[in-house]
Amino acid sequence: SFSSIAMPASVMISVHRAQNAADLASVAAANALYSGSSDPCSVAERTISGNNATIGSCTIEGEDVLVEAQVGTQMPFVSHVGKQSRAGPIVCE
Repeated sequence: SFSSIAMPASVMISVHRAQNAADLASVAAANALYSGSSDPCSVAERTISGNNATIGSCTIEGEDVLVEAQVGTQMPFVSHVGKQSRAGPIVCE
């Protein structure tokens, strides 16, 4: 039936939205960290919020920032999905 197809599709859309928000937030926070920000995780949180998601976590690991974004699914059996992303400087040789 249509509903049995629509439910997994809705969850997959939420997964992609969470990954996009996490990717954008990790890059924004890593850029803020590199620029000397004292609170790059607040940059990550604003970026995630601006993408209709919520922040699950934000961790600074050396020069890298690891963030998790969560998106609601409106599905009773999977209330939300979360995806992580890491960003930081790349060594150029």
